Amino acid sequence: MKFIKAERQSVNSVLATHEIHGATVIAEWNNVHPETGKRGDYDLFIGSIIADDEALCERIEGAFEAGESDENADADIYLHLRDAFDSHDAQELLFEGEIEYSCEYEEPCDNSFHIEVEATHLKTNSSVTFQVQLTDGEFRSDLGCWITTWDSGGDTCAEVYGFDTSEVTGAAEKFYANMTAEHATDFFIGSDEYDGIEVRDEPFMGSDRAYFIEREGVFYLVSYQRKFSEPLEQFDSLEEGLEWLESQAEAE
Repeated sequence: MKFIKAERQSVNSVLATHEIHGATVIAEWNNVHPETGKRGDYDLFIGSIIADDEALCERIEGAFEAGESDENADADIYLHLRDAFDSHDAQELLFEGEIEYSCEYEEPCDNSFHIEVEATHLKTNSSVTFQVQLTDGEFRSDLGCWITTWDSGGDTCAEVYGFDTSEVTGAAEKFYANMTAEHATDFFIGSDEYDGIEVRDEPFMGSDRAYFIEREGVFYLVSYQRKFSEPLEQFDSLEEGLEWLESQAEAE
């Protein structure tokens, strides 16, 4: 008995091919509950058995149905199907072949940006829509950026659906970069607990370089290390923003 190969068929189904006593056995791992229709752990099903010997086919079917029962004389067949390529392997198996990414953006919220990424595996026409949160154009999990879907119930990873998280978030970042520009400045910005925002033309303790994020003709003032949860100011032009920074620095 040997495991031959596995291939993802959809976001919910993986087929594993085995050779058992000369028969080709295709087992399916599926994570949709047959009664509730909800996603969960991957369960094992027999897909098809290809063999000239009908008795062998019945023997393999019987072994699978009997499972780990003490009365199963062919428990080794069942255990091979269950363990040679198991539920964990099925969950981690990604789609192979060309994947197409289509992106749209949602309205910006404070200093973050939400990109909707539809990932489609072209061979099987399987698709999932992810919502990816970026901070100033980057997927920063260290800053709490998340990736989710409408049915995941919270933060997730694309691998759960057969896609690569880094490719999905990369598509979101590329889309953002094509429609957004960043402008570094020579000013530094920091927060004082009592006096509010400070702007200077040289670094000072707790300060960070000031940046402008340009989106659709609006220039948002932020700090490079994203120390502030919201843009500090917004301007109609880069020149207007730079003049404001200069006036603030002079006031200091």
